[in-house]
Amino acid sequence: MRPALQLLVLLCHIAAVPADADGMQCYSCGGLVSDQPGRSCAEFDEALSWSLFVVTCPQDHICVKTTSLYSGEEDREFRGCGARQSWYGLKHELGCREADMPDSQTQFCFCDTPLCNAAPSQRTAPGLGTVLTVAVMAAAGAGVLRPHR
Repeated sequence: MRPALQLLVLLCHIAAVPADADGMQCYSCGGLVSDQPGRSCAEFDEALSWSLFVVTCPQDHICVKTTSLYSGEEDREFRGCGARQSWYGLKHELGCREADMPDSQTQFCFCDTPLCNAAPSQRTAPGLGTVLTVAVMAAAGAGVLRPHR
């Protein structure tokens, strides 16, 4: 099976899980259907509150976040629920793994605590660090941050 088709099948498997009231809660956005109002991961990254993105996963599922870069340009994100075991019956290892394919580079992250798949996309994380660095430098330059005497 072609790598791009394998990725599509994996995302379908992850996204097509029925809800179960006893499962863990995860954030959900993006995926194969990104035209649902309030459900894109770009909106998730910008949201002041993520409560609209919370879903309850079925039993034996964990939280998932994938980020794919296609042809070095187009970035796609998915957050949601995924089966604890792969198609081959192997448990998904917790943490993040990279998968290089001919037409894309994808990072798969699996976690097993409630709402653990909230990490911002890599494109927004450096911006926050830059803002904080500039703010601290400005405060130091203005004399707001002085050594304690």
